Amino acid sequence: MSGIPADTYNYYLSVQRYYDTENSIFAEPAPLRSNVPGGYGLFAGASDVVLRIPL
Repeated sequence: MSGIPADTYNYYLSVQRYYDTENSIFAEPAPLRSNVPGGYGLFAGASDVVLRIPL
């Protein structure tokens, strides 16, 4: 099982939207989300957990 915080998920969604609209002359540039006050980017972590279930 893997998990990421909501801020991380929203950041990666905004990056995807940015690249989807990058080469379109009809689309407005998509803003990138950030959780760094006064800055750009993302400060986050991730974790993996292995659960063993005896059968």
